[in-house]
Amino acid sequence: MTTALRKDKNIEIKKSELIELCRAMSRMTPHVVVRELTVELTQRPDRIIEAAGAVLRQFPEEEQKNSIFRGNIKQKAKKRKA
Repeated sequence: MTTALRKDKNIEIKKSELIELCRAMSRMTPHVVVRELTVELTQRPDRIIEAAGAVLRQFPEEEQKNSIFRGNIKQKAKKRKA
């Protein structure tokens, strides 16, 4: 299975792990739909990341530290303070 990240960034990830990550994203944003054999995006990836980040900002700060979106969370928090 080839994705843009795996191709352009040379990221190694198992198919099962990729599917689980997509399922997790689908629980955070309605813009990701996981079906039996496909994953459908109804928005651009940057908007999906932003939507997921908005959900994660509602989590306790300790849980946010373990998030793969922590950089996005920090950037948005700085913008809100400015």
